[in-house]
Amino acid sequence: MYVCICNALNDRQVSHALDQNPAIAAPAGVHRALGCRTQCGRCLPTIASMMDERRPAVCAMACAPADMGLALAAD
Repeated sequence: MYVCICNALNDRQVSHALDQNPAIAAPAGVHRALGCRTQCGRCLPTIASMMDERRPAVCAMACAPADMGLALAAD
């Protein structure tokens, strides 16, 4: 399925970019990772949703140890 018509980006390309670059913090970062720029912006909510779907998995791997360390330091 096409996610970004302006840049002809499909859901597989966006997913791959997110998988390869877990530090992407904004939808525009996906465009940069794929070598293009945001054009009309209609794709941004869809890309943001795709990012949100992956965030729990990324956070479980990267954020949880840091969160636990902060909780221990606060005690």
